[in-house]
Amino acid sequence: MTQSLVSSEAPPREQLQMRHLPQIIGRDAERTHIDFLVVSAPRRVSALVIKGEPGIGKTLLWQHTVEQCRRRDYRILAARPAEEEMPFAGNGLVDLFENVELDQAALDSESSPIARGRAVLEALRRLAAGKPTVVAIDDVHWLDAVSAGALRYAFRRLESDPIGIVLTLRVTDETTDPLTVGGLLPPH
Repeated sequence: MTQSLVSSEAPPREQLQMRHLPQIIGRDAERTHIDFLVVSAPRRVSALVIKGEPGIGKTLLWQHTVEQCRRRDYRILAARPAEEEMPFAGNGLVDLFENVELDQAALDSESSPIARGRAVLEALRRLAAGKPTVVAIDDVHWLDAVSAGALRYAFRRLESDPIGIVLTLRVTDETTDPLTVGGLLPPH
């Protein structure tokens, strides 16, 4: 009898939570930035963009950051877009707000970009009023334009909200940061 090592069914999303991560050895500078984001998120808007070439461990650092935030009982809004999903307008928002009450009509790709951005901003503020919230996007360079526009709109308007933003960004000649987070957040 042979047994397949590949399952045709994906595990439920709850099972994909990153509870048992490999230990990060070294990477002291990166871990310092992660610790700063984790400690700062309950007090103010904080962001961490993990940049680098393909294959250097950005996703592992992202997972580590998300897990540190989970352990502190922060609300996690996560998305892991892929290149093939870029044409699907609003796909990133669907992933991020999958389990959040939100004005679904405003998220429609045909709705006004301002209405969509306002809906995202209001949802982020409402969630953060309950407990610190982290927007975590792995491979942000694959985020669709509609989602990126709504998130840029919302991020520009965050002030002292307890929200953390953690992104990974592949750095190559062809990729750009669709959120340009550094230029969107208020100075601290």
